[in-house]
Amino acid sequence: LGISLWLIPPGLSAYNFKQIMDHPKKFGSLYPLSRFEPHITLTTFDTSLSESTCVKRLMEAIPPIGKERVRIDFENIDMGNTLFRSIFLRVKRTPDLTKLMCMTNKALGIRQEPWDFPCQSIFYIPEHRFPEKEWIYERLQETIGSNGDLPVRSESLPFLLDLLVV
Repeated sequence: LGISLWLIPPGLSAYNFKQIMDHPKKFGSLYPLSRFEPHITLTTFDTSLSESTCVKRLMEAIPPIGKERVRIDFENIDMGNTLFRSIFLRVKRTPDLTKLMCMTNKALGIRQEPWDFPCQSIFYIPEHRFPEKEWIYERLQETIGSNGDLPVRSESLPFLLDLLVV
């Protein structure tokens, strides 16, 4: 069991992400892919505690963090080695986002930095579909990733803090 704290894009930005995320065939997918809500995972912690205890711990941590809005800027489209980082937008490390991550980890008692800085996943692609993943990645680079023309303009991205049990 894991508990995650997500940054969620506001309405129009979320809609713009979904126009890409919900239509993988436009980018060369041969079969449907998992659907999920646009988000940036701020932190996740695994625990052997009950789900209700985990949620309570996180809910107690949110007031010191505050209901934050943080501007998110993306660097580029990238491809990773895990399902949840199959194809994603790499997030720029900004002082505000770093501060929010540090406050969150401190409130939760997490002492280590995340293994990789947060990202906005675009598609979750299973490992056995690797050739297809490469094709989709190349198509995304050609269509929305060229010259920094990412799917949603960074100026419109004041992400909101939200909670989700994963």
